[in-house]
Amino acid sequence: MVEIKKINALSLAKVLAFISIFFGLILGMLGGFLSFIYGSIIGSIAFGSYSSAMFGILGFILVPIILGTIGFIFGLIIAWLYNIFSWLVGGIKIEFSEEDFD
Repeated sequence: MVEIKKINALSLAKVLAFISIFFGLILGMLGGFLSFIYGSIIGSIAFGSYSSAMFGILGFILVPIILGTIGFIFGLIIAWLYNIFSWLVGGIKIEFSEEDFD
């Protein structure tokens, strides 16, 4: 039985930031695609034909940046809170098994 007593806050923040950037790219592509399709129909009436393309491109760029930043901040907060609570109540206990591959 192994117990995780402390988590390095910066390493968890980096991992969560990269996971958030990955999901941000997926959401940005989906948002950009929908913006190109529906924005060209609706946006041309209200804003002009080029604004829907700009919303799609900005969404593709800004969503991963914003989600990556939020993921980094939440990674720092989660690691900090885990370290405090694991000091009070104990860490997470994990059991590993060894398998021989002869």
